[in-house]
Amino acid sequence: MEKFKNPRSKSLNDPLPTFGINYQYFTNPSDENNIVNVKEIGGGRLLANLIDVPLNEKNFLNTIYVVVIDLSHPKQVYDSLKYWLTNLKKRVYSHIQY
Repeated sequence: MEKFKNPRSKSLNDPLPTFGINYQYFTNPSDENNIVNVKEIGGGRLLANLIDVPLNEKNFLNTIYVVVIDLSHPKQVYDSLKYWLTNLKKRVYSHIQY
């Protein structure tokens, strides 16, 4: 997320992996009232239940969800994507009242 936040950064350091929940916010330089709150969940399936923290009944309709898959293990891409999308779908549906 640091490279996204500061794309012109010349840092040669590799980003550290996220383990748990990492919170950052971004502001638009031309409009400081425009704030984006980003909560990144890392740690793989071991910490999948952390999706319950940023995704709650107050904000699930006003949230954009981004699933990022590790492409360094090509044989696991489909299973990983399916796992995370299934978990996200269950969590969102749990907030929908029929």
